[in-house]
Amino acid sequence: MPVKLPTSASQIIFRPLLLRPRPVQSFRGALAQARTYAMPGALSIREHIMNVNNRPLVQHGTDPMTGWYRTGFCETDESDYGNHTIAGVVSEEFLNFSARKGNNLRSAGLADGCRWCLCVSRWKEALDAFSRGEVSRSTVPLVDLEATHSRALSSGVTLDQLRQFSTRAEDRGE
Repeated sequence: MPVKLPTSASQIIFRPLLLRPRPVQSFRGALAQARTYAMPGALSIREHIMNVNNRPLVQHGTDPMTGWYRTGFCETDESDYGNHTIAGVVSEEFLNFSARKGNNLRSAGLADGCRWCLCVSRWKEALDAFSRGEVSRSTVPLVDLEATHSRALSSGVTLDQLRQFSTRAEDRGE
């Protein structure tokens, strides 16, 4: 029997409380939550949302659950002023860098190697600090291009900059 998706915000099935639900900021966000939690087995691809390579967005991280909607996808909407669309793999150096800037990601359960949807501005801040020689290259999180939302490119980073820090060596030209 096919799964019936909700057609209005009142039909949304919210995720269990143990996942620390984020208040739904828009109808589109509510549908994204419902599509992930109402269907048997979480979706691993968002066919209607494109990544920076203009292909369907893939899920980035589920342990801990990441994303603006905590669906594992680096998807967003207009209420996400931080633009959490870069699918990063954080390092100990980045966690220290972010904490010094006032955002202690360890409090969200992150550790070295965790996959997390990062704010474009914080990733760019680490990139700029590396470019100025203030931090090491390992401070800039590696990027999973297949899981990075296309909206990241409208916030001051280029595809070439993201490719330089890709998780895949072939994307970096190696």
